[in-house]
Amino acid sequence: MKKKKLQDLLVQIIKNEELQESLVAESAQLYNSKGRRRTLYFLGDEFKSVYFTQREAECMLQLLRGKNIEVVAEKLHFSPHTVEFYIKNMCKKVSCNTVLELVKIIKGSNFFNNYRLNYG
Repeated sequence: MKKKKLQDLLVQIIKNEELQESLVAESAQLYNSKGRRRTLYFLGDEFKSVYFTQREAECMLQLLRGKNIEVVAEKLHFSPHTVEFYIKNMCKKVSCNTVLELVKIIKGSNFFNNYRLNYG
């Protein structure tokens, strides 16, 4: 139920046109049900309601650098299955079927600019 409330809040924020451009320009800070800060990475105008979580963003950055699933898993201290799970989630969010399609779509989005704002 709390996850649903967070998702509803995110949808309300995105629908608010005044905030939308500022959210696209940088990431949004939300809090999960345990009070922990949660950073969401938006992809820009083409994907207005799509965002990546911090873990998805970390995986995507490594994929953009040309790393394969095993290397990403080792570098981020995840299992390869976890990386595959994040990739599947990201593919669903942008409606694609392969990692290559995903990387191509993300290279054309504002993801990298938004990620750099938080991690320099």
